[in-house]
Amino acid sequence: SASAQQYNDRYKNRDYSGAKNMTVVNGVVYQLIDTVRDWTLFPEASREERTPLPYYEVADYFDSMERARTAAEITLVPEIDGVPVKTINLFRFGKESFPNVKKITIPEGIARVETYAFSTLDGVTEITLPESVRVIDQWAFSGMNRLRTVTLPKKLDRLTMQAFQNCKRLETVAFSSTYPIIPDGCFSGCTALKAVTGGAGVKQIGSGAFSKCSALQRVDTSNLLDIVGYGAFKNCKKLKNLTAKRLVEIGDYAFYNCEELKVPLGGSMESSRTTFIGDHAFTNSGVQAVFLNGSTRMTGDSTFKNCKQLKTVRIYADTYVSI
Repeated sequence: SASAQQYNDRYKNRDYSGAKNMTVVNGVVYQLIDTVRDWTLFPEASREERTPLPYYEVADYFDSMERARTAAEITLVPEIDGVPVKTINLFRFGKESFPNVKKITIPEGIARVETYAFSTLDGVTEITLPESVRVIDQWAFSGMNRLRTVTLPKKLDRLTMQAFQNCKRLETVAFSSTYPIIPDGCFSGCTALKAVTGGAGVKQIGSGAFSKCSALQRVDTSNLLDIVGYGAFKNCKKLKNLTAKRLVEIGDYAFYNCEELKVPLGGSMESSRTTFIGDHAFTNSGVQAVFLNGSTRMTGDSTFKNCKQLKTVRIYADTYVSI
């Protein structure tokens, strides 16, 4: 965007001398924000208390080009002179790479992780997010090629699409038990991802959420799961376990090429309330039995094409099937 280019041009040499509302602590640059732009940053404030409150945001991890080249660790502070640090909102928008940084310490109090916040930190293998984090924006972690594990905060309000896209070495992700949605493309291209745990509260898995996660074997969900979107698990060839007995909608290509998914929906479709199964939803999958009950009103084209291990098909009365 134009504003992003302006920031990059202005601060390309990391000369923050004389910059308005800028403060440097431990080599990290913070900018003072005079008025709250997002009240999720202050969840403790009631509507009656919503008066202008100042806060700091992390504007740049490094206050000089020398530090950017040599720093191995980044330590963020929770407050500056009594004013809280609430967001990580970098000027540089992920256009640089800092493989020398091996560790970043994020204090309690940070509430929002904005676009590309960590995507430049190629050398970091693990990030612990404080429980205060409420929002993770688009591409916040995308392309972190050495990141191996992530535990998401229990009070997370919003996780946006493609937040962890193409984290090639990410192996495990732990959700809190109450988070409801895994958004579009959130973990797409995470080719080393093996397990997603703690998803007992997940009700919806977005389009392409786990597409091309070729090592993925297990996703913990529950009977609350209603919707699996377009291509959500496309080309997840090792996916074996997905508990989902109450699905309402299975999108086009949802389980396309899931070769080891023997029985979807946690055992059978007999007790499900599935009303829509999209085009190629199970094409080339390892599904062995299909039960279409009276709740299923629509089935897309080539839904079970090339399911070479399919042995049993049972269609109950009042089921609409498009052939």
